[in-house]
Amino acid sequence: MVDQDAWIHMDPRLEQSGLWLGFHNQLIVTMAHHLAQALRPRYLVQTEERVYVTRDAAVEAVRRPDVSVAAVSREGAPVVEEPAPARRRVATPVLAAIGMRDEVKEWYLQVRSLTGELVTVVEVLSPNNKRAGHEGRQEYLTKRDEYLSARVNLVEIDLLLSGERMPLASPWPEGDRFVLVRRAFIPGQAEIYGVHADQPLPAFRFPLREPDPDHVLDLQEIFEETWTRGAFDLLVENARQDMS
Repeated sequence: MVDQDAWIHMDPRLEQSGLWLGFHNQLIVTMAHHLAQALRPRYLVQTEERVYVTRDAAVEAVRRPDVSVAAVSREGAPVVEEPAPARRRVATPVLAAIGMRDEVKEWYLQVRSLTGELVTVVEVLSPNNKRAGHEGRQEYLTKRDEYLSARVNLVEIDLLLSGERMPLASPWPEGDRFVLVRRAFIPGQAEIYGVHADQPLPAFRFPLREPDPDHVLDLQEIFEETWTRGAFDLLVENARQDMS
């Protein structure tokens, strides 16, 4: 368990650093390892992948290189061509970002019984899942509805400070980061663990198949292992320097 007096904060700059996908995938792998060890031999833990196509605007710095165009005489000396007088003033264009087609792969976890029955799904939300109108949000909301309509436990982890939260029939409680646990046998209700950004991530009760007891999953411990092994403190700082 994590020492409550000495814990690693999640750097909020991770969301703007362009490193979230790598962090997300490593967090999923770390969580899969913890769960696989804790739940064996009664359950199998599998990493799954959801794929969708999006068109995101790629914004790049536009530079105008200093290029001189010259003809070369037969003797080899450059001859500078005088520009022809323009009949009209050239219009000034407006620079715009062009949507780039991109195939996005988002990882999630499935916990199954030894007979293959799907017991619990673990989803860690990505920035695309929380962007209003984005293909990634629509894709996830469709999948989320399938989970909520099926007899399957759902663990939905939202570590992102920005973006639009997932829909609830009641208001979200106070907090910045959340874990939502929906149990298959209690339709229309969810357990929500919320923490503020200056608090450690919660340890929560991970649902399994009845009559097996819940497994207590320490999310802060999993985060710290992922953060340290991936050297994300150095990666985020390096990304900040590159952007400055």
